[in-house]
Amino acid sequence: MYTNSAESALHSHDMPVYDILVGVREEHGTNTPLLTEIEQRQLAAWNATQQDYPQNACVPRLVAVQAASTPDAVALVAGDQALTYRELNRQANQLAHYLRTLGVGPNVLVGCCVERSPDMRTWWWGCWASSRLGVPIYR
Repeated sequence: MYTNSAESALHSHDMPVYDILVGVREEHGTNTPLLTEIEQRQLAAWNATQQDYPQNACVPRLVAVQAASTPDAVALVAGDQALTYRELNRQANQLAHYLRTLGVGPNVLVGCCVERSPDMRTWWWGCWASSRLGVPIYR
C-alpha cells in the first residue's frame, strides 16, 4: 500500500508521539515537535513563497496582471476542479460587467448562495473586480 520511503516517514512519527504519551520526554507535549528536523526544513522551504508585489495595486488588478503573464497557470484548485488565471479573470470580468448592467454600484452588497467551489471564488473575484462587496450565504 505504501512505498518504503512513505512507510519510513510514517514510522518516524511513532517515536515522538510514543514519547509524549508515556511521558518519557522531559518537555511538555506542547513543546515537543511533531515533525522531524528534516520535515520542518522541507515545510519551511515549501512555504518560502514571499514575493514582491506593487503595494498600491488591488487584488483584482494583480490577478489580471498574472492572467496576462501566465494565462494557462493554475490559479486555484477546489477538489478535482481547477481554474487557470485566464479562466478566472474572464469569468470574474464577465460577472463584474453583469453586475454593472444590473445597476449594482459602489457600497452595494451582493449576496451569493453557492457551494464552496471554483464558482464561489470566481464570484468573489467578480465582486472585487466591480468594486462591490460580496456576502456569502450558506445553507
